[in-house]
Amino acid sequence: MNKRYITVILIIGVFVNACETQQPVTPIYSGSPASAPPQQNTPQPSSPFAPTFSPTLTPIPALKPNQAIPFVNIYMIDELSGWGIEENGHIVHTKDGASTWEDVTPPQGAYSKYGFFALDSQIAWATPYCLGYMHGGGLFFCEEGTNQTNVWMTRDGGKTWFASSPICLASECNDLISSSGDESLLPESIRFIDPQYGWFTISRGSHMYQNSYSGFYTSDGGENWHFLISEYTNNIISGSITALEALDEKKVFLFTHQAYGAWADIGNDLRYSQSNDGGNHWSEDIHFSPPTNPLDDPVWENLDCGTSESKALPPRVLDLTQECHFLNGNNQNVNYFFHLHSEDGGETWKYWQQTGDVDFINAKTGWQLVAKDDTTHELQQTQDGGMTWVKLKTVEWDGVLNYVNDKIGYALAYNQGIIAVMRTTDGGKTWEMKSQAPVSRIPCLVSTWDACG
Repeated sequence: MNKRYITVILIIGVFVNACETQQPVTPIYSGSPASAPPQQNTPQPSSPFAPTFSPTLTPIPALKPNQAIPFVNIYMIDELSGWGIEENGHIVHTKDGASTWEDVTPPQGAYSKYGFFALDSQIAWATPYCLGYMHGGGLFFCEEGTNQTNVWMTRDGGKTWFASSPICLASECNDLISSSGDESLLPESIRFIDPQYGWFTISRGSHMYQNSYSGFYTSDGGENWHFLISEYTNNIISGSITALEALDEKKVFLFTHQAYGAWADIGNDLRYSQSNDGGNHWSEDIHFSPPTNPLDDPVWENLDCGTSESKALPPRVLDLTQECHFLNGNNQNVNYFFHLHSEDGGETWKYWQQTGDVDFINAKTGWQLVAKDDTTHELQQTQDGGMTWVKLKTVEWDGVLNYVNDKIGYALAYNQGIIAVMRTTDGGKTWEMKSQAPVSRIPCLVSTWDACG
């Protein structure tokens, strides 16, 4: 979602009812920083990419041995292998089912979920973020004069990273790039459909209504990136770019988060643009208006909505989270969410109110967390694409779901200032805690949306 980097007072609490077993699990970080510190992951002459890039952002310090990891996202590829991002911008990798993790952070800057994509357990791409001078309370600040970035690529699970050619983000590089905005580098999404074809969107600026948005495309695995889109010169794009999803090398979708409230009267429909040539040309805004109210609230007619999360499962499945706002009589924003699920490449959509995370592994099979009160969620499963849902378990946490098949699943579970990595082997009926750690910032979940900033 679009909320980022709000510093809060840490609440140390007890993780309640996190697993079936009451035995506490000690957080473990495995991997010697001396074996592969970020500073040593520089491109080598034998790399598939030309080692011509000089990092413009200072590397973040490596994680310490046995350090508890405050995750913000995990990306498990199969039963044992996967990736994770912790709250200070490190990228980590596991080969033993989330029992231990190795720090595999690329050589510059810090990283967020918006600038990371893993194709499998070995191949991944990452591009750093940094905050400009107009941001307050940020995590990682840009160095003066930052006007370029790059995308790092690994083919060995993060042991070595290779830099792309520099990506210029200054207006003098391309007359389609806006000169407005500060020096922030804020990746919005990076996606690949195979080891060669990928897309990358980035914004520069301090505010969702003032950012300059750019998009890039690669057909050589990320070595070279070619300019595609800019918000300020392409009048088909309204609002701020939040994600670019591809179903194949030609069919690409561009989703936006619309301006709302005092800024614009956008409405509650889904709006996006579609390309059938890899992103060189885009359709005018495509609209989908739910024929019935997806919320159990008559305020639906007064909401302004935009896409805040997206996921594609090629060749046909798209999943979206729509974030909606309503300015009440006390001049306060009230937030609502609903989910959109397409099994046919965006031609038709199922939709329902979303009160927790939703995760599909194919067109028909998925899971969701449904809020019951401030601390309790019900884990449910569907096997018909969201038409009907069956209760699996009541849990005392909210979080992010990450299933790898119909039996094996992981979750980042949050409760009272603690984030835990959970694992199920029976589809979600029982859960085992793999690790836990305190977090210094409240994660942006549906239940914590107002508090996370």
